[in-house]
Amino acid sequence: YTGRGIMTRSAAVVTDWLFDQKSAHRVQIAALSGNTPSRAVAERLGFTLEGVFRQSRFNRGAWHDMAWYAITEDEWAAREPSRA
Repeated sequence: YTGRGIMTRSAAVVTDWLFDQKSAHRVQIAALSGNTPSRAVAERLGFTLEGVFRQSRFNRGAWHDMAWYAITEDEWAAREPSRA
């Protein structure tokens, strides 16, 4: 199922739900810094990279950097509809 946009659409639905139903002001996505496909999901949806937390996640016996993305309610509402 890789490359079909399923994760991007799923993340968009969850983000819509958080803003519309849960009155979230901001939504964050974290991904291992080397996980290019996961990072691309956040970027395609208009999330902004806010920083990389170095060696902040222990996974499979090693420490990894985490890339943190966020988007605010106003930014989500103003994005291009075709992005999701």
